[in-house]
Amino acid sequence: MEKLNSDKIREKLEGFPGWELKGEDITKEFKFREYITGLDFAHKLGEKSELIDHHSEMVIGYKKVRINTHTDSANGITELDFRLAEHAEKIYSEMK
Repeated sequence: MEKLNSDKIREKLEGFPGWELKGEDITKEFKFREYITGLDFAHKLGEKSELIDHHSEMVIGYKKVRINTHTDSANGITELDFRLAEHAEKIYSEMK
């Protein structure tokens, strides 16, 4: 998968409210009413990650989960990271 340039990344981020470029990752923090709901979100996203063979960093905190993602094999951000972001958004919207 080909690494995206910074202009393309910023352009694509416009379609992902709350996601931002931090260093070599795109990242977002998702907030939940209960700790267990955040764990459920992380588990569901983990299952999707397995299916697309792309594993992001998930930091689980009290009532929040932060996703940091980049593609190691491309040494940067690729379309795969945006696919993962789409999955995260879909899962989160279904949990509301």
